[in-house]
Amino acid sequence: MKYLKRFLFIMFIMMGLLSFINVSATTNTQYIKVGGSSDSNAEYVTYANSNEKVEINAEYDLDCEFRACWVSGLVGDVSRYSSKQQYQTELTRILDKMQSYNLNVLIFHIRIMNDAFYPSQYAKYSIYYSTNPDWDFLPWLIDECHKRGIEFHAWMNPYRVCKSSGNTDLVNLSRQFDSNNMASDPDNLLQGANSVILNPGIPEIRDWLVNVCMEVIQNYDVDAIHFDDYFYDSGVDDTATRNKYNTEGLTLGDFRREQVNLFIQALSNRMRLYNQFNKKRVQLGISPSGVYRGGDGKVYYDEATGMVSSTGSLTRTSFIHYDAYLYSDTLYWINMEWIDYILPQAYWAIEHPLCPYVDLMKWWGEVCSYKNVKCYAGMGIYQKYSASAYSWNTSDLEAYYQIMVANTLKGVDGVSLYCYNYIDRVMNKINSNGGLNKLWNTPAVLPEITTMSPLNVDKPSNLMVTRLGNNNKLLFNNDDNAKFYVIYRSEVPFEGDPSLDKVIAITSDCTGSSLNYYLDKTSDPNKTYYYAVKSQSYSLKLSEASYINTIDIQEEDKVTIEKITNFGIVKQEVSNNVNKVTMVFNTLLNRTGNYYLQYSTDGIMWNDYKVQPDFDFSNTVLNYYFTVDVDSTESLYFRVCYRFEKAFSKTDDVLYTPIGITSDLGIMFNNESPKSSYTLYPNNTVEIKFDNFDIDGLNLEKFVAYSTDNKTYSNINKYDNTTITNITTNKVTVNFSINNKSFKIYLKVVIRDAATGYYYDSDVIEVKCCIEDFFLDEVINYSLDELSAVRNKMNLYK
Repeated sequence: MKYLKRFLFIMFIMMGLLSFINVSATTNTQYIKVGGSSDSNAEYVTYANSNEKVEINAEYDLDCEFRACWVSGLVGDVSRYSSKQQYQTELTRILDKMQSYNLNVLIFHIRIMNDAFYPSQYAKYSIYYSTNPDWDFLPWLIDECHKRGIEFHAWMNPYRVCKSSGNTDLVNLSRQFDSNNMASDPDNLLQGANSVILNPGIPEIRDWLVNVCMEVIQNYDVDAIHFDDYFYDSGVDDTATRNKYNTEGLTLGDFRREQVNLFIQALSNRMRLYNQFNKKRVQLGISPSGVYRGGDGKVYYDEATGMVSSTGSLTRTSFIHYDAYLYSDTLYWINMEWIDYILPQAYWAIEHPLCPYVDLMKWWGEVCSYKNVKCYAGMGIYQKYSASAYSWNTSDLEAYYQIMVANTLKGVDGVSLYCYNYIDRVMNKINSNGGLNKLWNTPAVLPEITTMSPLNVDKPSNLMVTRLGNNNKLLFNNDDNAKFYVIYRSEVPFEGDPSLDKVIAITSDCTGSSLNYYLDKTSDPNKTYYYAVKSQSYSLKLSEASYINTIDIQEEDKVTIEKITNFGIVKQEVSNNVNKVTMVFNTLLNRTGNYYLQYSTDGIMWNDYKVQPDFDFSNTVLNYYFTVDVDSTESLYFRVCYRFEKAFSKTDDVLYTPIGITSDLGIMFNNESPKSSYTLYPNNTVEIKFDNFDIDGLNLEKFVAYSTDNKTYSNINKYDNTTITNITTNKVTVNFSINNKSFKIYLKVVIRDAATGYYYDSDVIEVKCCIEDFFLDEVINYSLDELSAVRNKMNLYK
């Protein structure tokens, strides 16, 4: 009996202890308590109009996810530009902090008030950046982001011209802008209660704004265009615009929503055409105010039409963005899949009486779960230090719980924090409560883009590991189709696909050469490690893994190294009856040994070539060009070799056949341009190859254009009656003859959207054609011209 009493007493104590732990009946979930689990007087959080307790994951469910923060000069996240060193220092500090918290997306403000943080043909420099900077920081910042596995989302406010209390003199305001800016015409402006905006109802303004965004995409390697919640403003009077353009008799609300719809659709189409043509996946993301419409919170999906419908989220705030004053039908954009992600500003607290965070994000997640549009939660971490922000003020676990809610909800794939200035304070609160180690203790792999066709990428090739000092160094070939590389590490062999909790780093091409590397500075030289590396494409699709371990690791300078690639003869010329041959090859990464040019008459016995005194292979550029005299009149084989202690590598062999002074030279070159290429044949016949593609819903016309001056272009279809063949295949081939050997021609591939008239050009290929100089020159890259500029300079488009 005494044992039974002891047993009952122990059970009573255990039950009492369990009552203080905020865990549900199942072991893998927990409930939320307002005020924090340590507060014995706190109450469980329930869904709105319900007694159902909010149940979330007990432990962080690690998956591919979006972890972002907004950074804006408007709110002082970064100071105004004063010098290159000052700006680089500040931006490096931001990136280092983001990396320390394992964030993977930087949403950076580059257009705040109809201005620009970059040189633009459409706007002046922003006063929030510098009105006269001596350095374009964007290429550097984007590159630094990518090296850390961080995406760069270009945050732009399309319509807002300036802040205003409602009494701005629009004529005087318009005089502040150059004629290339739509705001230079006061008739294009609308006065609102909070700001002056460009009139969304004018078609020319919409077209101009699309061009503003496309300028950024074409000139910079951005990963997304990002808008927040500045569309229409309250108090604007667009009566004249509606009288002119409202030919369908729409209500004021329907008309304004349609104007914003037209802009979003046009930009989406332009971006996706650009993406398809350039094998990129630049996203369009919208971060609207948190509430679409107030309704019953129910979401319906019609399988027949593929459309989602709802009266709105179960919230009671009067500020919604479907109606006054923003007039943004974000649910329609999601249904049409014009945008790639929605990031609602769900800045309210979990216990907010009108707009509880959980109910709001549950609705957004359910909406997006039926479509290919990603949903992320916008968290207002600044609310921790705002007055009367409910559980943001009363609980140190608010941010922890909000992240865990997003981690649990169906259809929600990550969060973004507003804003950068508050990250340390809020994260330290989470950390002091033991939460940070449960959340973002490993780098996060970004989720795959689902609104566009996937881009595949091969797994990393030639993976090897060496020891450099006390660190392990992974080396693998770079892939032009890879955006990021995901590095996994384990102390035991991988069983099946490597899990995300084994990710130690995400990086990109950090060398600019054919070989990439990752230095594992946390490795222990006394331990055996198993590594896996995956490539991630521009649609963020992961490849299969390549594996290696450190069991037989060698010091870096004593290993068999990668093959020298892309060796070829690109030019031959005759001068004073002496043949000169220009060759090219890809140098190896971070190698300090010696390269040798070798020749052979039979491809079996090889000799070192006696080079000129100034012949130097120490240059570490990716494509190394060099020229040698060829005295022999015989056919020769050439190759380039590399030697360093026990390491040896070589190129493939290339056969050289001498030519006479009046002969034609066929090109011997084994590295094609990734976008288009051509081959020269005897009798000056040119074969051009380029990728063919189509986009659903668009009527695309395809041309090859030629020019003799790289200014005025003509359709190649009319050149010597040549026509494009095999236009329906994946590879388009065009053949035509060059009749005059004494001039250059320039070639490009052009695609035209028949409905909108927008054009997209490939890189320009320059062909030099002359008696003594007949060779493939380097591909010359040009940014894509906007339609207005194209019409002025290219006869093809007139």
